[in-house]
Amino acid sequence: MSISMMKFLNQTLCLSLVLCISMTTMSFAQTCSKYKFSSNNVFASCNDLPFLDSFLHYTYDSSTGTLHIAYRHTKLTSGKWVAWAVNPTSTGMVGAQAIVAYPQSDGTVRVYTSPIRSYQTSLQEGDLSFNVSGLSATYENNEMGPQTQHTIVSEPL
Repeated sequence: MSISMMKFLNQTLCLSLVLCISMTTMSFAQTCSKYKFSSNNVFASCNDLPFLDSFLHYTYDSSTGTLHIAYRHTKLTSGKWVAWAVNPTSTGMVGAQAIVAYPQSDGTVRVYTSPIRSYQTSLQEGDLSFNVSGLSATYENNEMGPQTQHTIVSEPL
């Protein structure tokens, strides 16, 4: 067998091994549709947000204008905060309505709402332009996420 043939076979074997490992890793990757909440919450829809290491779970009831959401962010390190926002009136950051969560030193998670009024925001607590109730958040296994029991949207989404 020639040296060039051996190099080709070696490269092919290495490439096959890399592809096999990649495919195995991807098969173990988390998806939102298979996730089970510890609170037993169930959502009608979900979106994987792989570039953000996040997932958005939601159920929208068009007859009542009620939206139930859970935003999960994975691969967190200690002391990091998480925020999820929607801008109902524009396409930029200003005007966005955020739900913020961060872990506290006693192990609990603080969760609150914050309207974004400028690009120099410090995510101060405040009322949103729509009603939000039942805020909660969890932090376990390097994953944190705020949830709402009911978000009342005044206009249909």
